Amino acid sequence: MWVGSTESRYAEVSRRAMLKGLGVAAAAGALAGCSNKDDQVFVSSPTDSSIDPATSTPPAPEALGTSGAAPVPAAATGAPLAATARLTVEFTFATTGEGGRGPARNPYIAVWVENAGEELVHTLAIWHMQQNERWLHELKRWYTVSGGFEVNTGPTRVPGSYTVEWDGTGRAGRVTSGGYFICIEAAREHGPYELIREPIELGASPMRKTLAPSNELTAAAVSYTV
Repeated sequence: MWVGSTESRYAEVSRRAMLKGLGVAAAAGALAGCSNKDDQVFVSSPTDSSIDPATSTPPAPEALGTSGAAPVPAAATGAPLAATARLTVEFTFATTGEGGRGPARNPYIAVWVENAGEELVHTLAIWHMQQNERWLHELKRWYTVSGGFEVNTGPTRVPGSYTVEWDGTGRAGRVTSGGYFICIEAAREHGPYELIREPIELGASPMRKTLAPSNELTAAAVSYTV
């Protein structure tokens, strides 16, 4: 599990602004104007990828970032998940070279779980440039549902395959069995914006689901064990 961090000052200000009706800044497209002090520009992907990149055609752009892009699962109203329950999310990020307006920077990436009401349940990981939080709003859906509240934060990563885990604990303790959305979002300076968001069912039975890729998010899957 990623170790959670305390709420940042930027997140506090962002949420205060939202309450005043200023709304979430949702500028479309790539991360613009990031400092050149990020960890590093893209390098070759690690050779020990845990998932083979998918070859499927990515979703149409109009389907990305919309609440109607995936079926709505049934609300989670069952018993709390078992203490041993674990959700594992695997994904591969590989730059396509889109953008072409300078060196390709590492992407900002968020991985989280939403309930059937499109509310944040838990952020599994949020990777961004640690020296500057100004561009967090480019992770448009995560920023909207979270209000910019950062947990499980870390620096950006180079292209490759990654795994994050969740123990089934939300803001109010153990979540209940039922339907949820698993979400993976990526945005990078001089590059495209991606969102994978699909329904999953958590309960007494294990499951594994391959998620549809989205351009530079070339492969993704989710596994659940009890």
